[in-house]
Amino acid sequence: MDSKLYFVCLMLYLLGGLPTAFSQVIFEDDFEDGKFKDEWVATPAADYGVVEVASTIGVRNIFNNGTYGVALGKNSSSGGLLTNQLELKLDLSSYSEVELSFYLFNNNDATHPLDGLYISDNGGATYKKIMDFNFSNWNAGVYGKLPPIDIDRLAKHHGLSLSADFVIKFQQHGSNIIGSSIGSNRDGFFIDDVTLKVPDQTYISSFPYETSFEGSFDLPAGWKHVNPTFPYINADLSKSTGLDPNESLVRLSGLVQVATNVQDLDLYRTGQNGLVMGRNYTGEKSVNAVDLHLDLSSLTDVELVFWMKSIYNNNSKYDGIYFSDDGGETFEKVMEFNGDNWAGLEWGQLPPLDIDRLAKHYGLTLTSSFVIRFQQYGGQNLASKYYQSRDGLLIDDVIVRVPDKTFISKFPYKTGFEGSNELPEGWLQGNPSFPHIDPEPNYSTALDEGKSSVRLENTVRVTSSINDVPAFFTGENGLALGKTKGGRIGVAAADLHLDLSNTQDVELSFWIKDYYDDSNPEDGIYFSDDAGLTFTKVMNFEGADWSDNTWGKLPPIDIDRLAEKYGLTLSSTFVIRFQQVDDNFFTTSSLTSNRDGFFIDEVEVKVPEETYISTFPYKTSFEGSLDLPEGWKQGELSFPYIDPETDFSTAIIGGTSAMRLEGAAEVSSKVNNIEAYHTGENGLVLSKRVGGKEGAVAADLFLDLSKTPDVELAFWMKNNYDESSPLDGIYFSDDGGVKFTKVMDFDGDNWVNNFWGQLPPLDIDRLAKHYGLSLTSTFVIRFQQSGFYSTYSSLLSKRDGIIIDDVEVRVPDQNYIKDFPYSEGFEGGPNLPHSWSHRNPSFPYINPVPEFSTDIIIENPLGNKSNVRLEGAVGVADKVNGKTVNRSGDYGLYLGKYTGGAFGTKAVDLKLNLNQAQNVVLLFWAFSNSEELESADGVFLSVDGGVKFEKIFDYVLNNNKWAENELNISALAEDKKMTLSEKTIIRFQQYGRRTFFTNNLSSIDGIFLDDIQITTKSKTSQSLTFPPMPDIQFGEAPFDLVATADSELPVQFTVVSGPATITGKQLTITGAGTVKIKAEQPGDNEYEAAEAIEQSFEVEKANQEITFGSISKKTYGDAPFTVAATADSKLPVTYSLVGGPGTLSGAKVTITGAGTITVKATQAGNDNYNATSEEKEITVEKAGQTITFANLPDKTYGDQPVDLSASSSSGLAVTFSVKSGPGSLSGDELSIDGAGAIVITASQPGNDNYKAASDVNRTQTVKKKSQTIDFAAIGDKVFGATPFELSATSSAGLQVTYTVLSGPATVSGNTLTLTGAGTVSIEASQAGNDNFNAAEKKTNSFCVAPPVPEIEIIGSEFSPELVLKVTNALAGSTYQWKLDGTDISGADQSEISLSEAGAYSVVVTVGECSNVSEAQTLTALSERPDSGGLVKLFPNPAKNSFSIDGLTIGDTYELTIYDVNGKDRVVMAYQHTENSFINVSGFNSGVYLVEIQGYRVFVVRRLIITH
Repeated sequence: MDSKLYFVCLMLYLLGGLPTAFSQVIFEDDFEDGKFKDEWVATPAADYGVVEVASTIGVRNIFNNGTYGVALGKNSSSGGLLTNQLELKLDLSSYSEVELSFYLFNNNDATHPLDGLYISDNGGATYKKIMDFNFSNWNAGVYGKLPPIDIDRLAKHHGLSLSADFVIKFQQHGSNIIGSSIGSNRDGFFIDDVTLKVPDQTYISSFPYETSFEGSFDLPAGWKHVNPTFPYINADLSKSTGLDPNESLVRLSGLVQVATNVQDLDLYRTGQNGLVMGRNYTGEKSVNAVDLHLDLSSLTDVELVFWMKSIYNNNSKYDGIYFSDDGGETFEKVMEFNGDNWAGLEWGQLPPLDIDRLAKHYGLTLTSSFVIRFQQYGGQNLASKYYQSRDGLLIDDVIVRVPDKTFISKFPYKTGFEGSNELPEGWLQGNPSFPHIDPEPNYSTALDEGKSSVRLENTVRVTSSINDVPAFFTGENGLALGKTKGGRIGVAAADLHLDLSNTQDVELSFWIKDYYDDSNPEDGIYFSDDAGLTFTKVMNFEGADWSDNTWGKLPPIDIDRLAEKYGLTLSSTFVIRFQQVDDNFFTTSSLTSNRDGFFIDEVEVKVPEETYISTFPYKTSFEGSLDLPEGWKQGELSFPYIDPETDFSTAIIGGTSAMRLEGAAEVSSKVNNIEAYHTGENGLVLSKRVGGKEGAVAADLFLDLSKTPDVELAFWMKNNYDESSPLDGIYFSDDGGVKFTKVMDFDGDNWVNNFWGQLPPLDIDRLAKHYGLSLTSTFVIRFQQSGFYSTYSSLLSKRDGIIIDDVEVRVPDQNYIKDFPYSEGFEGGPNLPHSWSHRNPSFPYINPVPEFSTDIIIENPLGNKSNVRLEGAVGVADKVNGKTVNRSGDYGLYLGKYTGGAFGTKAVDLKLNLNQAQNVVLLFWAFSNSEELESADGVFLSVDGGVKFEKIFDYVLNNNKWAENELNISALAEDKKMTLSEKTIIRFQQYGRRTFFTNNLSSIDGIFLDDIQITTKSKTSQSLTFPPMPDIQFGEAPFDLVATADSELPVQFTVVSGPATITGKQLTITGAGTVKIKAEQPGDNEYEAAEAIEQSFEVEKANQEITFGSISKKTYGDAPFTVAATADSKLPVTYSLVGGPGTLSGAKVTITGAGTITVKATQAGNDNYNATSEEKEITVEKAGQTITFANLPDKTYGDQPVDLSASSSSGLAVTFSVKSGPGSLSGDELSIDGAGAIVITASQPGNDNYKAASDVNRTQTVKKKSQTIDFAAIGDKVFGATPFELSATSSAGLQVTYTVLSGPATVSGNTLTLTGAGTVSIEASQAGNDNFNAAEKKTNSFCVAPPVPEIEIIGSEFSPELVLKVTNALAGSTYQWKLDGTDISGADQSEISLSEAGAYSVVVTVGECSNVSEAQTLTALSERPDSGGLVKLFPNPAKNSFSIDGLTIGDTYELTIYDVNGKDRVVMAYQHTENSFINVSGFNSGVYLVEIQGYRVFVVRRLIITH
């Protein structure tokens, strides 16, 4: 290096103008001087070799830049293969790190083992090859630049050092012409722009580090184009990132460079430059790599961020990012570039790579020599004019930084993503797969068939719009999660980092817009309590169930409750992940099916308001703000969100949450042009902003009722065409909203639409008690609505929702009137007077119980229904709907409906203290507004504070006129067996379906009440007359009792004691004994109760008779039968057995034998009847019987004895006898004595209960037994073997006979004698006897081989006419000669003439039986000079030397060289080695024969020597 240049570089370094480690050029040559510099030594091959600096050769330019380059090749077709060498000799002893780079042009050079790059540390005395020039896999006709070659590392690998006489040699070996005009005939290569330098060893240590590759086309400091294979030859897999399988994938056309564009392709995202990785030309697939060098030794937490564009890059196992913690010696792959699944030609930013976490996962450390490798693999031209043929990657805007580890700890925290397009502090783009390769489900929130689903086109971006789609709810920015371009399903995630260690109660709320996102099981919200190492999904984003393209706000997410549910803690490193997964993208395409994604805005994390209202009465009309009032909160309908549990949820549809994004529980004055208030300017709306799938929404009111034992809820409601849903209604919770119980349905289908109405107040304490709840300090009332549609649509059938206003929670009026007379004319104004209340005639609201209700309950298998209607009207007024309500004064009480609709019930209660009150009379005036009286109309009475009612009076009405109604409460109460108490309630009730006023009189309904009066007065005494009664006998007919009262009121009778009953005044005797009767008169509203009188009389017992029913004739064996006898008293009869063959159980007789059975029936009498009995005789005859003896299956001689089996229908034992045949009996066992027919007789003689059975005969057929012959195989024999014994046996033990079927053998008895060679077949047979069938004949065959052939050698081993002959073959033999184990074609006689050396043997065969000789090996046979072969001389013609191809390396041979006349004979010993040459410089020019002799080798070749 020039000393002045070095000094300048040193000064720049000291002044901070160069990075810590800079490049120092040791040698460079662009050959523009037109000649080699002194450091070069060119050695072209003799005669035709070319190693020269030139501008052109033939039609080819040799240079890469400028005018000159270096060519290596051959300039003539003569001369065969040549080797050209170009050496660069340098003193590298003062350097420890050196790299070589150069441009290379493949001039259609064929790959050859001698091509390549070599190094030497001893001046070139010996070389080590360090690189193959893989021209067959490299593009021809273009210049390319290989990755810099790490000379020092390769030298060390091959055991060399950077010495003072270091040599780098470029070597070319080939036979074609370098300048040929025909490409297939060209050969050689060109070199230009050679540089040897100390490599840049900058390790970036200042962070954040950022580069956009601007300002230069060189790689920035710290970056390096590298070879992913080490070493190049016989690469080490542990040190390489690009092998296939063990061959380097580096290609000459590979491209790693900083540039602005390639043809029409811009390479930058921002600025003017970007980093491109790919190929200049299509060809064999190659690996391209670039390394980023980092000093991470002082960091513990670091991440990598970059933008990338896939130029239709295909997936490859070589693509990706690799880490090294040892300066690039070894690498671990940490990420794949998933080109097949990434959108092409789209800039994207992958989630930041967590360098430290990935390093730890793969066992690496953050060292001072940390390397990140970006690697690309492909075979297509990066800038092909056909997009589908492009391949490669672009990288820009690379950042290495310490990640933002802000964990937000101050609450409330709120962000609208304003002021910057960067994620706010505390937010990070989340990586939902870890690690990137073979991600582990425990550490991942989105996998695609077990692989990472991170896509390059997925985006997590703060923006005002994306692809022209607005991204904000308020302000100018929002957070977008989705894809910028369609493709394979992918994931986008944003993580919010929170320190919740000091926040035990916390909730999350946010606005979200579903941009036509489809539901995906991986969409949703995830929690992590370990800084994002592991996540638990806590909520689904139900895109398919949410309305599209509409901003909505879900109920606040109860972070602490969900964390506890999933076993998480509120830690200082808590992470909330928002995740979106799908395959479509943010687009304004008219095809909504192509749209996808989510927008998020107005995120808030806060400690929830925990106000529980404790002061009553409490009232709100939702005025003064559009926020929910204190103590109110949007309700969380499902818990948890995923697989919600019924116990903790109020809105589940099909097993999933019914919450919808478009659901609204909000304070408003208008919603979609619908007025939302009853009074004032605001009301509470429960509905959907837009229509969609059925969903629910709720508002919760929080109350402290721990000190309020009696409390009720009143509110006004408008039914905005809401359809009835099982989810609609009011729910109670006594545990702060953990569990809810539904207490009321909103019956939208039966309520009038678009009308404000007030339901009867909800009796909170009574309902709570009914459902097992307590009035706690954390009591919650939930108002819930469910439906499909929004609040407004031009189609009424498409509207839905409810609006609530003027809510009041209060202690109800519990004043019971106790001063009488009492009168009420309702003149106190428009409110109900004290002690009067609007009441619900159904209790409870859901599945009301008739016992607790005065309504007409609609009975239903799925649950009874209430008739309470929203439009029901109960109140005090002068007029209602234009009709006058009062009879006198200014006001009256009305009951009816404000508008028509379904039948409904209205009730008003008057509370009275009637304890000790007598003769209570109610007087009131009633006006019928064309009221059609129904069973539910009238007056009802309760004496237990309104728990249970009895109807006591029907209204007396005069249509459209006032009518007086009077009723004696005391008397009516006594009729109902009710006692007037201090909590007596009188209910006035109306039932109807029409409104108070319409022009059509037939369509109006309702009643008015006025001038109510209640009075009391004292009673008169009275006495009874009740004469005595005579005694009677049991069984006489009922008769009437006679008694009178002087008040002439009816007398009542009761049985005090004794066997009798009374119906009215009729007495019925029920038994014998003493009967005592009481007569009494209880009085009424005018008379007191009379003194009761009692009378007694006797009832005597009656006699009874028994009668037996008829019994049919019986036979022994009949089934048990039942006797039947009856007493005329109808008392039960018992039975006993007097005698005979039978048993008795109850009335059932079981026959035990033939004879006569006597049965007695007895009735023991009772209190009313005397005892009696009767006997009955039954005759039983003997039973017949039959024998069952099945046919006997055939048997075979030799079978085991047969167990005979027969049965009689009587169950008596059967005996057997042999009638005829070869058999014998022992008990029931039949022994088979021979083949034939055996006849067996079965008999049974009968007994006291059975007659004798008829005999039954059966025949047992016995067949002859089969036999088999066992004839073992006979092994092959050799001619001349001695006679031997045959051995075969019969399974019957009978003697076997033998027959020779064919072959050279004879048999005598069991002895077989061989008579020649060939195949012998022997048959074995057995003919059978009386008890055995003949056996199947068996045949065995075996070979008798001829004797081992003996070979006679005729002639000498060195004789050209050598003959081999067989001397001992048998007559009829055939022959096959073999050479080295292989058949010799045509060699099928007893002798053979030899033509070549080798091991000879012969196979002699007689028939199918053969024998083979021992091999005879002949070694001195010669190969004819003109016979050809694999041994070749080259070069031929030869100048001064030649080499031999085809001999065995290391073997020794004798060479004889002589001319064609046999003169000038030279004999030498020659040991064959690789690349060994034989010197013939002392021979004259001419034609020679070369004779080569060795082990089994004798070759003569022609050689031409020219000088």
